[in-house]
Amino acid sequence: MVKGILHVHSDFSYDGINSIEEIANWAKSEKIDFVILTEHDNDFNDEKFDSYLEECRKNSNNIIIVPGIEYSFGKKRHIHINVFGIDQFLNTNNTIEDIPRFLKTVKSLNGIAVLNHPKSIVKELGFIDLSSLFGVELWNTKSDFLYSPDPRTYKLVKEKLMNKAVFVTSDIHTIPKNEYAKIISMETVADINSVVTLIRNRSFYCVFNNAIIENTFKDIQLNKVLLFLAGSHHKTYRFLRSIKRVLGLNVSPKIVKMIKLK
Repeated sequence: MVKGILHVHSDFSYDGINSIEEIANWAKSEKIDFVILTEHDNDFNDEKFDSYLEECRKNSNNIIIVPGIEYSFGKKRHIHINVFGIDQFLNTNNTIEDIPRFLKTVKSLNGIAVLNHPKSIVKELGFIDLSSLFGVELWNTKSDFLYSPDPRTYKLVKEKLMNKAVFVTSDIHTIPKNEYAKIISMETVADINSVVTLIRNRSFYCVFNNAIIENTFKDIQLNKVLLFLAGSHHKTYRFLRSIKRVLGLNVSPKIVKMIKLK
């Protein structure tokens, strides 16, 4: 059995804290076999990407470091797509209109593209051709709830992305001190190509807080009560946030985090 993690940021990202070496050492101590890094594309170019690849290779002695990029699209760059399995930086104008072409390019290069935390962009996604997309984050434990996926994402995947591979990630920006989502497989891995093949063949499932999430939506059995509570929780949080704005209340980040159960 092998264990890995997807959607991890090092200090190659503007908001990443740890170096790739630190992440590799931590992963080894956690008995993780592979880490799929997904650095923000904001300030990347070919030169920085080459440096990034070299750093990944240098730290792949004890575990497998898979280099990936989290590409962003839209005027606010709010639509995020993880891409890995490609040893080159892809050009895009970062517009929503470029997403279908971009996804087709990734697929033609035998890369893997995963749509990240889509809960807040459901309406926009209805107008985008996602046929070349490989997978989707059903549950991002950093931006969703700790006990359930966001019901908006659940509904989107059920209605429009049923045939896509399903992932659970923890969107790691610093070495976690608490529970984090993992990819588990009965396959063996020896290098980057074998990790990418494992994912492409859907020979995995995801685990978070003892919950097992299969890689195909039709096989997933989620607690509908928790989904309902997550929906109610989200509406309550939005209401409290609006009251905060109207009244100009200063609520500490710690309290907000408690309300969101992060």
